Amino acid sequence: MYWIKSPAQTGRGAVTFSKSLKIEKSIRCATLYVSAIGLYEAYLDGKKVGDRVFTPGFTGYHNRVQYQEYDITKELCADSTLDITVANGWAVGHFGFIGKSCLYADNTSLWARISVEYSDGSSDEIYTDPSWAVYTSEVTFADIYDGETVDKTHALEFLGYALPEDKEYNLVEDIGEPVRE
Repeated sequence: MYWIKSPAQTGRGAVTFSKSLKIEKSIRCATLYVSAIGLYEAYLDGKKVGDRVFTPGFTGYHNRVQYQEYDITKELCADSTLDITVANGWAVGHFGFIGKSCLYADNTSLWARISVEYSDGSSDEIYTDPSWAVYTSEVTFADIYDGETVDKTHALEFLGYALPEDKEYNLVEDIGEPVRE
C-alpha cells in the first residue's frame, strides 16, 4: 500500500491518477477508501463517486490525514476505470494570510484502496501503487482561495506512471460534517 505522487510537477494545475480495474467474478460488495495530500475528486467510469467537495478535508497534515469511504458495489463492473484528480488544496497550495505555499507538503499525493468481496466468498484489495497512470487534467489552475480554472478544451497529457511518495501519513477515519454543493 503506497502513497503515490505525480512523476512531473504541473504548477497549480491538478493531476489525474488513473487505474484500469479488471474484475472477473461476481461482486457482492465493493468499497473505495481514498485520501490525498491536497484535494481530490474520484470518478468511476466517468461518474463522480460520492457527493462531497473539499475532500479529504483540512487537518494538521503532520499529525493525521482523513480518508473517506464510498460504497461502489453498484457502480463497479468488469472493466471499470477509476480516475482520481488531485489539486493542491490547503496542504500544498497558497494558504493563510501571508499566502505561503507548500505549508504542509511539497507536492500532492494520493492514497486509495478498493476492497472487493466476491459472491464466492473470496476477496481482493487494490491499492495505489506505481502502476497507476498519471495525466494532466482539465483543471489547469486550482487554489483554495482563488478558485479554479477548468478548460474543457485542454488536451490531457500522459505524464508517466505514479511514483511512490517518500513520506508516510497517519490516516484516520473521516470526522466532521461533509461539505456538499
